Amino acid sequence: MDELRGENRILISAADSGHEAYTEYAYRIDTLFQHFAFLYQGKGWWWQTHDGFILALGNIINSRSIKNAYDNGVEAVNINIQDTPSNSQIDDNLNGFSAEDGVYDGDEYDHGTNPQDEDTDNDGLTDYEEIYTYHTYAYTWDSDGDELSDYKEITEGTNPMRYTYKWLVMLYLDGDNNLYPLAFEEKENMLSNYNKLGYSVKVTMIFDGDGSGDSEYYEISKDGYSTDELGEVDMGSYLTLNELIMRSYNFYRDAEKIILVIFNHGYATLGMCRDDHSNGDMLSIDELKISLEYANNLFNKNMDILYFQACTMQQIEIDYALQDYVKNIIGSQWLLGGSSFSTFPYRIIINEISRVPESSDIQIAREIVDGEISNSGDYVISSVRTNYIIEMARLINEISEILIDNWTIVHNDILKVVNNPWFSNGHATGYPYRDLRHFFLWVEENLTTSGYSDSALYRYINSLLQYFSESVYVNFNDYERSHLWFQGVGIFLPLNSKENSEEFLSEFENIGAPKWYKLTQIILGELG
Repeated sequence: MDELRGENRILISAADSGHEAYTEYAYRIDTLFQHFAFLYQGKGWWWQTHDGFILALGNIINSRSIKNAYDNGVEAVNINIQDTPSNSQIDDNLNGFSAEDGVYDGDEYDHGTNPQDEDTDNDGLTDYEEIYTYHTYAYTWDSDGDELSDYKEITEGTNPMRYTYKWLVMLYLDGDNNLYPLAFEEKENMLSNYNKLGYSVKVTMIFDGDGSGDSEYYEISKDGYSTDELGEVDMGSYLTLNELIMRSYNFYRDAEKIILVIFNHGYATLGMCRDDHSNGDMLSIDELKISLEYANNLFNKNMDILYFQACTMQQIEIDYALQDYVKNIIGSQWLLGGSSFSTFPYRIIINEISRVPESSDIQIAREIVDGEISNSGDYVISSVRTNYIIEMARLINEISEILIDNWTIVHNDILKVVNNPWFSNGHATGYPYRDLRHFFLWVEENLTTSGYSDSALYRYINSLLQYFSESVYVNFNDYERSHLWFQGVGIFLPLNSKENSEEFLSEFENIGAPKWYKLTQIILGELG
């Protein structure tokens, strides 16, 4: 054992009071303090000597450190310095320091294991492997308390010393319109790779094709998947989403991290998931809130990640509406494109969550954003942490009120922003949303350049931008203009009468920041 190998050995003759004499080699284990170690009656001992006299003596409890102890009645005699032994000789002579399982007695004591049992916790790993190879707790089958044995975690490639979350991913795949080929590819991609899931990751899925009566429900784990024919469902109804949530709960009710992926067309605050076989019915934001609240009540927790695989769904109006039900919202403020729809399950669910199930929801949300950008033609994808949304709405309302009260002074600087082509063109045609961060950042820059002085206004804008920075994670593709158009989150700001439709208004404009809505109407009036 490396910790006990020294430069010299001493042949000792010792006697425990009232017992037989004992002769053995002792090995120097440090030079400075003259500590030696030897074997006596199956136990490791050490002593400190100086000029042939014992200064201290003790049992080696932990072979990796010297325990301080004093005279226990053993006297050393006939101390003779011998030649320096080879490593093999030391190993041979110190063999008694270890039990039959190869673990040194001192380490057995330290780790709370049984020297007579090579697998104290019966988890499939020997005490030797746990103590010296994997550095897990050999006295318990589950070192990190996640109800997965150390053996299973090591076999699966997860970290047995870090808590492995139980992940549930719910896929809501609406293929009942022109996106059927992509939805079908998504489904098949998931089913063909089920065996790459980790043991702690399970997937449920409702798929609706573009035919009649072709809706299916799936439960998927590493061991395989099962299918239930649903006939024809309306993907534009919260009742169908509730069915996915209810079945998912029955399948994996002890899930600790939950992701909901909604796939189909997105129409910002108007809703998503148009179902052609249900007369074009769409899932509204209010319906989505009903379903999310239903999920929160079942699982007794907020959804960890809501991922909109749909266009135009990353607007602050949507984040505001859903903030009480979801921790992280992923989506694009613009259009999705390229091959993004067909890459999510394999890349993220299988490769990322299964590979590192101990990751936090924030880490996985960012992995989704980065993976989406690197595998698609999307201009921008972002993840919004919803814990600051209410404060951001308050600040937007305060800023808007100051700008309204001082409109005759500030209006030229604001109009410079909305007339900037990089700002006005950064939106999906027919939708009244522009980039939130760019608006307030450029307004501040213009007012500062003009010499406008208002400490409260600048304080509010800086606080808003700080909250934005802390809560929004955004990534862009390599198109050089992407970052000039977008910063990750849109906001209602119509620049012509056609965009100024009341159907886009939400509780953000009515409750969260009503002064903002008033400001947008003033701006629109100036534009004519």
